[in-house]
Parts: sequence; structure tokens; C-alpha cells
Amino acid sequence: MEMIIMNKVITNKGKFFDKTYEMPLTLETDTDVLIEVEAVSINPHDVKALAHKSADQRVLGFDAVGKILKLGSLVDQFKVGDRVIYAGSDIRDGSFADYQVVDSRLISKIEDSASVIDYAAVPLVAITAYEILFDKLAFKFEKDSNKGKSIFVLNGAGGVGSLLTQLANWAGIKVYATSSKRNFKFLEENGVTNPLDYSEDFAEQIGENKVDATINLYNPDYYLQDSIKVTHPFGHLVYVTVGNSSIHNTEVFSKSLTIDYELMFTKSMYGYKQETQGLILKNIIGLIKNGEITSRVESIITDGINAKNLNYAAKQLRTGHQRGKIIILKN
Repeated sequence: MEMIIMNKVITNKGKFFDKTYEMPLTLETDTDVLIEVEAVSINPHDVKALAHKSADQRVLGFDAVGKILKLGSLVDQFKVGDRVIYAGSDIRDGSFADYQVVDSRLISKIEDSASVIDYAAVPLVAITAYEILFDKLAFKFEKDSNKGKSIFVLNGAGGVGSLLTQLANWAGIKVYATSSKRNFKFLEENGVTNPLDYSEDFAEQIGENKVDATINLYNPDYYLQDSIKVTHPFGHLVYVTVGNSSIHNTEVFSKSLTIDYELMFTKSMYGYKQETQGLILKNIIGLIKNGEITSRVESIITDGINAKNLNYAAKQLRTGHQRGKIIILKN
């Protein structure tokens, strides 16, 4: 059996550590591919997982660009040497390693000439944004095809928010989104038609019963009453994490609002329509190539996917001041 020596960055007690492994060149299932990782980015999901003891000894990383080294017997839409992007799965080892085994249904090909920096910033936020807008809220995935529709995004300047607002604007949806005033220009560059100061009353800035959906990318324990007010009856409240307070109350009931949760890892965790995530990435790649949307990169680290660089990136992410992604390149 052919073996390779590889570095994995593992978690332990809230920090990243390097560990060298000898790994067999084998795949777990016939739909898997083995990928040599070329670039990654770090997400809030990584930082949150790092803080939990249950994550000890895990390999995190849910944004990557890499080249295929080996194919499972049922993989016929890719070939060895293809450069691909993917977010992967939360129940398998992630991309903070030299090599990674990934289900081929979760990946999508990019051109060899494409920027690994730009595309390493895309997968997790793109899939999350797409599933919210076009799976959960059932907007049409077509340019300018949702005129008359509107959304309110809490935390529009974050990673998911900055891509979601671009997608929504491309699809013809009017976008209200919050940030600090210093980020208003950044919001407008990302397709936000109505930037809102997060420190002021949202209902007063937007008006009552105005939007089809409120998308809370910040914290479900905050802004529930404002979200209810601005969302019209039979609208949607969308959350990407679970809070401590109950969002089920008589006001939600009286307006017949639908509460939606979005977790990008659900499909891979439950083996449910996994192929749609590869297709989502294919659609996003097309929009980036055509200049319809763009990835947002804050900084680039060029000296390797290792514990030192990931601990630094995690520290930067915890400040909450990152508007774009931190990209880490292979040596």
C-alpha cells in the first residue's frame, strides 16, 4: 500500500498544533477524491469549534482550493490533476492539512489559471448564502428575476453577508443591511441598496412590514423584535446559529412568520442532496468569471498552512474587525 507523509493541523485546548502523519493513499468511499490542498481560508465556524473541548484532536478547515490526486471508482465528472474548490463536511477531517479526502459531490472545478486566493475565500460563504436565498427563501436564481422582493440582513459586512448581498442584488432583490457607518461604502459595493446603522432603530429606518425576509447573520439572541416588525406577514426569519433565547412567541405566530435555519453542513451530515453543493459552487464560479460577484479577501498569508499561521488568523478573526477572508497558502 502506497503511503505519504503529511502535516495535519489539529486542535487541542483552544489552539492549533502541527502533527505529522503517515497516511495511506486510500479513499473511504467510491465517491471520494484525494486532494492536495493548495490554499485555505479560516471561518468563524473554525474559531467556534476551536473553543469547544469536543473539537480536540480534530482537523478543521472548510474552505479550500486544491488539485485532485486520486479518484474513487464512481467518480467520472473529474480527472486527476483537476483544480477544485470545496467546503467539505463537518463530520470528516477538514482542509487544514497537506492532503484531504472529500466526497466528489461537494466539489467543483475551476480553471488552472484561476486565482486560488480568490476562490479559497468562496465555498462556505457562497453555499450558505445560496441555500438561504434560493433553497430556503425560494427566490429565483436568475439575474434581475426577483424585482419587488426585499430582504433585511443583519451583519451585512461579514463574510456570508458580503456575498449574500451581492447574490441578492444580482437576482433583483432590494437589500437592506446593517453595519457600522464606516462600512456603508463597503455594503454599497456589495449590492446593498439601503445601508443601515446597526446602533439605531431598524424599524424606524426601514418601516414596518416592509421586507419578505429578515436574515440574522449576527446572533439570534439580538434584534428579534425589530426583525418581527420589519418583516411582513407570512414572511421569513432566517438564522445561521442557535441562541439561548426563544424565538417562538405570539408576535411570530400572529404574523404567521416562518422560522428558517441554515447550516451548510446539513447535506453532508445526513447524506441529503449532496450533489447540489457541487452544483451551487459551479453556479457561483460562473458568476465570478462573468464579473457579476466577487470574493472579498482581507489578507493573505503565504508561508504555509500550519499551526502558527492558523493561530494568528484565528486571533485576527476573534477581533470581529475582518471584512473579508484571511487566506493561507501552501508553501
